[in-house]
Amino acid sequence: MADRRPKLLFDALGAITAARSFIANLSFEAYAANLLVRSAVERRYRPASHAGRPVARMGSHEITSVPRKIANSAGSTDAAT
Repeated sequence: MADRRPKLLFDALGAITAARSFIANLSFEAYAANLLVRSAVERRYRPASHAGRPVARMGSHEITSVPRKIANSAGSTDAAT
């Protein structure tokens, strides 16, 4: 069975980036008053929360290899990105 943690982290990063873009120019009051934006942010939060569970069980020796695994799962040939 393939290790899905790098893919989960990659998906979580994309979800967090999208959610942040939805609220970038909003005050908290504007966010709280906008059901559409709140729903979109909450929907994007789910992949990030799902990724946290298996990552929380990782040992410190595994965490150092995560950036390289994420880059590889994204199709990057440069492991440093």
